[in-house]
Amino acid sequence: MNMLEVLRYNDLDTAGLTDQISRVEAALCEGNFRAANAKKLIGARYYRAKLNDADRLLFTFARYQGKKLILLLEVIRQHRYHLSRFLNGTVVDESNLEEIP
Repeated sequence: MNMLEVLRYNDLDTAGLTDQISRVEAALCEGNFRAANAKKLIGARYYRAKLNDADRLLFTFARYQGKKLILLLEVIRQHRYHLSRFLNGTVVDESNLEEIP
């Protein structure tokens, strides 16, 4: 299976969750959505991956520079989906994409 490219939104807040995000990132790169415990959000074009019992990583699929990739958007802490910028209408700005080394 081909590895998927993953980009992070520049202001993705990873504080206190670096290891969990790295684990989920690796699983998503491999296309292993089960290992990332990823689920599609109903009625949205977004997905979430489980970081731990309380926190989730919001992501979506996108095209960037002609390639299909996974875009990591934001951490949703303590199941507070109602506070999500992206679930409340923020549009992805391509100038805020950061390649993962």
